Amino acid sequence: MSSKAYWYLQDHIIYVQNVGDLTAEDFRSVDKEIIAFMKEAKESSPSARVHVLVDSLQMTKLPSLLDLEGGRILKYMQQPNCGTTVVVGVNNSLLNIISRLLTATMGVKLHMTDSLDKAVAYYKNLDPSVDGVPDVEAWKDNLS
Repeated sequence: MSSKAYWYLQDHIIYVQNVGDLTAEDFRSVDKEIIAFMKEAKESSPSARVHVLVDSLQMTKLPSLLDLEGGRILKYMQQPNCGTTVVVGVNNSLLNIISRLLTATMGVKLHMTDSLDKAVAYYKNLDPSVDGVPDVEAWKDNLS
């Protein structure tokens, strides 16, 4: 149905919202958005890592592992300033398989959790110097 990227914390954390039944084309499209954000951040903060928070709580279906090219469809993970990706929605077995594949084959920094609050806490722990992280639920309410 849709996958869309937004700045959650400018030049530091990209928020990706996955809703409904996703296709490989949804993944390709959001991947391009994420890469554009990462390139933008690299210009303003060349040494900073950009993390990706993937909210899959409203996702109902993923494309097949074959359609996702075993996870290689996500080219943003090869960007030099790519930090850690946290995927929220761990009760999906395909997400767990993809996360293990990406971690093992591409050396991707990937973390899985079951809530947005835990994801934000993980980022705050990862980089305590990042200031101004908004409350994720309040921030998300402003997307509509």
